[in-house]
Amino acid sequence: MPVAVARILAHAVHGFAFLLLVVTALLLTFPELRAEVTGGYALTLASLHRWIGVAFVALPAALLLSAGARRCLAPAEDGDPGRLRLVHTALVVALSAVFLLSGLALWARASVSPGVFDAARAVHLAAMWIALAALAAHLGEVGWRRISLALRATGAEAQRSLARPRRGG
Repeated sequence: MPVAVARILAHAVHGFAFLLLVVTALLLTFPELRAEVTGGYALTLASLHRWIGVAFVALPAALLLSAGARRCLAPAEDGDPGRLRLVHTALVVALSAVFLLSGLALWARASVSPGVFDAARAVHLAAMWIALAALAAHLGEVGWRRISLALRATGAEAQRSLARPRRGG
Protein backbone atom coordinates (compact mmCIF):
# COMPACT_ATOMS: atom_id res chain seq x y z
CA MET A 1 0.00 0.00 0.00
CA PRO A 2 1.39 3.45 -0.85
CA VAL A 3 2.51 5.47 2.16
CA ALA A 4 0.27 8.45 1.32
CA VAL A 5 -2.81 6.22 1.16
CA ALA A 6 -1.89 4.46 4.43
CA ARG A 7 -1.43 7.81 6.19
CA ILE A 8 -4.77 9.16 4.97
CA LEU A 9 -6.68 5.96 5.79
CA ALA A 10 -5.05 5.59 9.22
CA HIS A 11 -5.80 9.23 10.02
CA ALA A 12 -9.42 8.91 8.88
CA VAL A 13 -10.04 5.61 10.69
CA HIS A 14 -8.37 6.81 13.88
CA GLY A 15 -10.22 10.14 13.84
CA PHE A 16 -13.62 8.61 13.09
CA ALA A 17 -13.16 5.88 15.72
CA PHE A 18 -12.09 8.50 18.28
CA LEU A 19 -15.21 10.58 17.65
CA LEU A 20 -17.42 7.47 17.96
CA LEU A 21 -15.63 6.57 21.20
CA VAL A 22 -16.27 10.05 22.61
CA VAL A 23 -19.96 9.85 21.70
CA THR A 24 -20.42 6.35 23.11
CA ALA A 25 -18.44 7.29 26.25
CA LEU A 26 -20.70 10.30 26.82
CA LEU A 27 -23.77 8.12 26.42
CA LEU A 28 -22.35 5.53 28.82
CA THR A 29 -21.34 8.17 31.35
CA PHE A 30 -24.65 10.04 31.38
CA PRO A 31 -27.59 7.61 31.74
CA GLU A 32 -30.19 10.39 31.28
CA LEU A 33 -28.64 11.39 27.96
CA ARG A 34 -28.36 7.72 26.95
CA ALA A 35 -32.06 7.18 27.73
CA GLU A 36 -33.01 10.20 25.60
CA VAL A 37 -30.83 9.23 22.65
CA THR A 38 -30.95 5.43 22.61
CA GLY A 39 -33.76 4.42 24.90
CA GLY A 40 -31.25 3.13 27.45
CA TYR A 41 -29.39 0.31 25.69
CA ALA A 42 -26.35 0.39 27.99
CA LEU A 43 -25.09 -3.17 27.38
CA THR A 44 -25.25 -2.85 23.60
CA LEU A 45 -23.61 0.55 23.81
CA ALA A 46 -20.85 -0.72 26.11
CA SER A 47 -20.12 -3.57 23.70
CA LEU A 48 -20.10 -1.14 20.78
CA HIS A 49 -17.69 1.14 22.69
CA ARG A 50 -15.34 -1.79 23.34
CA TRP A 51 -15.25 -2.92 19.72
CA ILE A 52 -14.78 0.61 18.41
CA GLY A 53 -11.87 0.80 20.87
CA VAL A 54 -10.37 -2.30 19.27
CA ALA A 55 -10.74 -0.67 15.84
CA PHE A 56 -9.25 2.58 17.22
CA VAL A 57 -6.03 0.76 18.07
CA ALA A 58 -5.86 -2.11 15.59
CA LEU A 59 -6.90 -0.63 12.24
CA PRO A 60 -4.51 2.34 12.09
CA ALA A 61 -1.69 0.12 13.34
CA ALA A 62 -2.43 -2.49 10.66
CA LEU A 63 -2.62 0.16 7.93
CA LEU A 64 0.65 1.80 8.95
CA LEU A 65 2.44 -1.53 9.35
CA SER A 66 1.22 -2.71 5.94
CA ALA A 67 2.78 0.34 4.29
CA GLY A 68 5.90 0.34 6.47
CA ALA A 69 5.60 2.18 9.78
CA ARG A 70 9.03 3.82 9.47
CA ARG A 71 8.17 5.31 6.07
CA CYS A 72 4.69 6.36 7.22
CA LEU A 73 6.05 8.19 10.27
CA ALA A 74 8.96 9.84 8.41
CA PRO A 75 8.88 13.63 7.95
CA ALA A 76 6.68 14.86 5.13
CA GLU A 77 8.21 15.39 1.72
CA ASP A 78 6.90 18.97 1.51
CA GLY A 79 9.86 20.37 3.44
CA ASP A 80 8.05 20.33 6.78
CA PRO A 81 10.56 19.09 9.37
CA GLY A 82 7.65 17.32 10.98
CA ARG A 83 8.45 18.22 14.60
CA LEU A 84 4.82 18.92 15.41
CA ARG A 85 3.74 15.79 13.59
CA LEU A 86 6.28 13.70 15.48
CA VAL A 87 5.10 15.10 18.82
CA HIS A 88 1.48 14.54 17.80
CA THR A 89 2.24 10.99 16.61
CA ALA A 90 4.13 10.15 19.80
CA LEU A 91 1.23 11.46 21.90
CA VAL A 92 -1.32 9.51 19.83
CA VAL A 93 0.71 6.30 20.12
CA ALA A 94 1.20 6.78 23.88
CA LEU A 95 -2.48 7.59 24.47
CA SER A 96 -3.55 4.65 22.30
CA ALA A 97 -1.41 2.37 24.49
CA VAL A 98 -2.92 3.89 27.65
CA PHE A 99 -6.44 3.50 26.23
CA LEU A 100 -5.67 -0.09 25.22
CA LEU A 101 -4.28 -1.15 28.60
CA SER A 102 -6.83 0.68 30.74
CA GLY A 103 -9.65 -0.38 28.40
CA LEU A 104 -8.61 -4.04 28.67
CA ALA A 105 -8.68 -3.75 32.47
CA LEU A 106 -12.15 -2.20 32.27
CA TRP A 107 -13.30 -4.89 29.83
CA ALA A 108 -12.05 -7.60 32.20
CA ARG A 109 -13.89 -6.17 35.19
CA ALA A 110 -14.72 -9.60 36.61
CA SER A 111 -11.07 -10.67 36.41
CA VAL A 112 -9.42 -7.66 38.10
CA SER A 113 -9.58 -6.38 41.64
CA PRO A 114 -11.83 -3.41 42.43
CA GLY A 115 -8.70 -1.30 43.03
CA VAL A 116 -7.29 -2.13 39.59
CA PHE A 117 -10.69 -1.46 38.00
CA ASP A 118 -11.00 1.94 39.71
CA ALA A 119 -7.43 2.89 38.76
CA ALA A 120 -8.03 1.82 35.15
CA ARG A 121 -11.21 3.87 35.02
CA ALA A 122 -9.41 6.96 36.38
CA VAL A 123 -6.53 6.52 33.91
CA HIS A 124 -8.96 5.95 31.02
CA LEU A 125 -10.86 9.13 31.91
CA ALA A 126 -7.67 11.20 32.30
CA ALA A 127 -6.39 9.91 28.95
CA MET A 128 -9.70 10.91 27.37
CA TRP A 129 -9.35 14.50 28.62
CA ILE A 130 -5.75 14.64 27.40
CA ALA A 131 -6.83 13.24 24.02
CA LEU A 132 -9.63 15.80 23.71
CA ALA A 133 -7.17 18.62 24.49
CA ALA A 134 -4.73 17.17 21.94
CA LEU A 135 -7.52 16.98 19.36
CA ALA A 136 -8.41 20.63 19.97
CA ALA A 137 -4.74 21.61 19.64
CA HIS A 138 -4.38 19.49 16.50
CA LEU A 139 -7.44 21.02 14.86
CA GLY A 140 -6.29 24.50 15.88
CA GLU A 141 -2.80 23.91 14.52
CA VAL A 142 -4.12 22.51 11.22
CA GLY A 143 -6.58 25.38 10.93
CA TRP A 144 -3.92 27.97 11.77
CA ARG A 145 -1.50 26.45 9.26
CA ARG A 146 -4.14 26.61 6.50
CA ILE A 147 -5.08 30.20 7.37
CA SER A 148 -1.43 31.24 7.46
CA LEU A 149 -0.75 29.58 4.08
CA ALA A 150 -3.79 31.34 2.59
CA LEU A 151 -2.63 34.68 3.99
CA ARG A 152 0.87 34.17 2.64
CA ALA A 153 -0.53 33.28 -0.79
CA THR A 154 -2.79 36.34 -0.71
CA GLY A 155 0.12 38.53 0.41
CA ALA A 156 2.38 37.19 -2.35
CA GLU A 157 -0.35 37.84 -4.95
CA ALA A 158 -0.84 41.37 -3.62
CA GLN A 159 2.90 42.05 -3.86
CA ARG A 160 3.00 40.77 -7.44
CA SER A 161 0.03 42.95 -8.27
CA LEU A 162 1.68 46.05 -6.81
CA ALA A 163 4.95 45.31 -8.58
CA ARG A 164 3.31 45.20 -12.04
CA PRO A 165 3.57 48.41 -14.00
CA ARG A 166 0.23 50.06 -14.60
CA ARG A 167 -0.86 50.73 -18.12
CA GLY A 168 -2.26 53.95 -19.38
CA GLY A 169 -2.42 56.35 -16.68
